[in-house]
Amino acid sequence: MKSSERLLEVLKYTKKSKHSLGKELGHGSGVTIGYIVNERNGISAKVAAAICYNYSEISYDWIMNNKGEMLLTKLESDNGKRFQNIDLIKTIKDQNLRIEILEQQVIKLIKSR
Repeated sequence: MKSSERLLEVLKYTKKSKHSLGKELGHGSGVTIGYIVNERNGISAKVAAAICYNYSEISYDWIMNNKGEMLLTKLESDNGKRFQNIDLIKTIKDQNLRIEILEQQVIKLIKSR
């Protein structure tokens, strides 16, 4: 299943429009979601993490790699899969923050030349 099809499944499951899901995920509009649905872009780790953060029953591995089922079973959740998703999301957010800091440092270095 293509990433666009997986995102359409998420939209169907959440009963959200591209715009409302994009806004809920912190993208302000449905443009990012629309690009994925229209196959202009793939699903980024940041978008996948935001989906799993807001809908912890959705499998990160399914969104990113099309492995397993979209929804985690209760057994998987009880065995820590859900908490693994939350830990992974936190790690991704930390990495994104580090990237932003490094980008700002690079910009300062370039301007100081």
